[in-house]
Amino acid sequence: MKKFEGNEIPSSLELNDDIYKFLSKNDLIIDFGCGFGETFIELFSKGYKNITGVDINTNGIQFSKSYYTNVEEIKKLVFLIDDITKLSLPDDSFYFGIMQALLTTIATPEDRVKVFTEARRVLLEIVGKVPNF
Repeated sequence: MKKFEGNEIPSSLELNDDIYKFLSKNDLIIDFGCGFGETFIELFSKGYKNITGVDINTNGIQFSKSYYTNVEEIKKLVFLIDDITKLSLPDDSFYFGIMQALLTTIATPEDRVKVFTEARRVLLEIVGKVPNF
């Protein structure tokens, strides 16, 4: 059996460019299930600075912290080890949330409901500024 190598690995980790039409550089953004931080590092490289990455995988978060320490500003990014079905974050904390390649890792329908409930709780309700994709 052939192993996946490098860029041959199927991935949906590229962000849709349309999101940039609705974000300002100072918006508070949360990356639910950030893994090792690839998606929010992409946002950071485009000038977004208020990003929090949350993942339950301690190894992924530790890799993020160690891998990106060579860039001083990236040290300011927030990485949280937390369970996205019951986040330890306050209500209405973020303007925009990302769940890039996350939901396939949530095993049960009940846990998916918990993830969406928590996302709704920590995201600000913005009326009239919902993207049409």
